[in-house]
Amino acid sequence: MTRTDKAEFAKLVGKVGIACSKQITTETLEVYFEALEDLLLAQVKYGARHHLKTWDKPGCLPTPAQFRSAAQDTRQLRRDSTHPRSGEGRNGDSAGRRRH
Repeated sequence: MTRTDKAEFAKLVGKVGIACSKQITTETLEVYFEALEDLLLAQVKYGARHHLKTWDKPGCLPTPAQFRSAAQDTRQLRRDSTHPRSGEGRNGDSAGRRRH
């Protein structure tokens, strides 16, 4: 992630915080961002969605390591990247590329 992703990252962690009944501070966001900034934003989104669906510890925010573990399960990301709306046409070509 880059610093330009920070606002969207804050929204993601904030949503997980709401689901966990946990207040997210600016300091918490900074620590989590620093711990996860080597990941792609798409990976962090996947990890956040995973925690929104599965986290069962009210009052406890998943640790950066737990976010990382969920985010690095990119099997779903690879499946999503071949979806037609992701830029590939029906024939598997890029949407803007012509076949000759």
